[in-house]
Amino acid sequence: PARALDSLRSCAEHARRVDSELLAQCALAFEASAYYSDLGTAEEALDLVDEALVAVDAAPSLARARLLRGRVEAAASAASARSGAGVGGFMGAYGGHKDPLLLSQAREALDLARQLKDDAAICSATFMLVQYSWSPDNAVERRDLSDEACAAAKRTEVGFRDHPLVQRSYLALEL
Repeated sequence: PARALDSLRSCAEHARRVDSELLAQCALAFEASAYYSDLGTAEEALDLVDEALVAVDAAPSLARARLLRGRVEAAASAASARSGAGVGGFMGAYGGHKDPLLLSQAREALDLARQLKDDAAICSATFMLVQYSWSPDNAVERRDLSDEACAAAKRTEVGFRDHPLVQRSYLALEL
């Protein structure tokens, strides 16, 4: 992971001089790699995603939807790391305080994905919203979101985390 993160840092440095869309891709790749590492890079990932969000056009776009989704994951991961909850994601934030800004950004990411009719982005955004918004009192919303993610995943080729079987396993856990 360390070499991959170094390569992505170099990618981001180049992208800053070239193109905001490329910076967005580098930021998202860095965030995804940092999420699964134990190298203390959660804050750096959040900073890079924030930088890319500022650089990318504010108009509705897949880049913006993906960055908002990535920002929720990065910010929750950074909060978990600061609290000492561990590495490998935002499990410390899973059952704790829900930052209203992050909930709003997770909902905005899903709204953009829906507006753009991009099933892969819908899968990814619903996954994040279900994960971050989890609380005992929103089971119906989480079930509905999980159903939406499963339907979107069936309509498109998606990555492992957003695969219909994975989405169904989350749905089973939600009930």
